[in-house]
Amino acid sequence: LFKGSPVAGAPVAKNFDIDASNVGSVSYRFTLSHTASSDSYSFALTGGTSTPSVTFRSGGDNRTLTDTTSYPMSGLNYNILHVFAQSTGGAGNAVSFSNLVFTPGTGLTTSGTLLTSGAVTQAGTQFYDQWLVSPTGTNLASFDWTLAANVTLTMGGTATSSGEQIKFEFGGKTGTFAPSVDVPEPASAALLGAGLLGLGLLRRRRAA
Repeated sequence: LFKGSPVAGAPVAKNFDIDASNVGSVSYRFTLSHTASSDSYSFALTGGTSTPSVTFRSGGDNRTLTDTTSYPMSGLNYNILHVFAQSTGGAGNAVSFSNLVFTPGTGLTTSGTLLTSGAVTQAGTQFYDQWLVSPTGTNLASFDWTLAANVTLTMGGTATSSGEQIKFEFGGKTGTFAPSVDVPEPASAALLGAGLLGLGLLRRRRAA
């Protein structure tokens, strides 16, 4: 949760312990919220449970990790929210999620169908992507929004490299997108005048 290089006091990513057997899984509710008025992002892992081989760091089962930050975030500009999962490396590695929810704040409207569950495995589809996209030039950092999902990470054995092998993340990106549905000119002008132009958030999925 930072813009640019990590800064002192920023949350670290080392939230789980894996014992010497390198086998186990952890499940939790993963939530990321943005509050535009304070330019802050709230991150939480709640309801955590694990197999005996994996624990939430410094807390064991049912660990709750939360952080609300305004680390150097000013100036962020993104029109895409990216849901990403990865499962590569050791045999038996897997990532799954369910009950994915996007909650738009004032000024955001949605269209399309959100894919609320997905899974990747080392032996099958190894990458998952879903994009919630708003029109080019929109800055979603100007709006409140929340993304949340139930996530399970499974480590199947000893890592085959020093790189990341299992991952689930929400990220902000920039891209070019033009909605395919035209808005009548009078309505468009009225909405723009009020500063409340509805943003059509669409979803896309890619399996690699």
